[in-house]
Amino acid sequence: MSDPRPHLASVSEKPKGPRILLAEDDAALRSLLASFLGEHGYQVCVATSGRELFDRVAEELGGNVNRFEAIVSDVRMPGLNAIDVLAQLRGITTRVPVILMTAFGDQATHRRAERLGVLAVLDKPFDLDELQGLLHEILSKPWHAPAARQCAGLGSSGGPSGSPDAAEPSAFP
Repeated sequence: MSDPRPHLASVSEKPKGPRILLAEDDAALRSLLASFLGEHGYQVCVATSGRELFDRVAEELGGNVNRFEAIVSDVRMPGLNAIDVLAQLRGITTRVPVILMTAFGDQATHRRAERLGVLAVLDKPFDLDELQGLLHEILSKPWHAPAARQCAGLGSSGGPSGSPDAAEPSAFP
């Protein structure tokens, strides 16, 4: 006689990956980047404008724990641009590694980003593997501590498959 209970496959839970704040106003590029990073094991939290980026970064500075482990942001977005956000919130780059992306990669932008502590500026178009490689290198540094809180509520690519909330959108409260 066969067992009437449904067969449950054992699923090994993958650990959640690093939390990345992705700020990009272009919906198609934001979706592409969030999907790519999510497929590579990152938990991606999104901001769709410079103002949202400012709010998320200000929350980071006001808290005692990191909500995310890196910021990947477009430079030019509606409202505030990423360089202005970083300039207004001095000190964030000492707590969270920042990578900027720009279609307008003039030398002045690169120099200003460097003065603000930005680790890299990628000129668009760039190879997605280059971004992933930079994140891997940055996040594997011994000084980098894991984020203590999970993103929740705004929408993202979700956690890596196999995590209990993989289908749930995530972002910051």
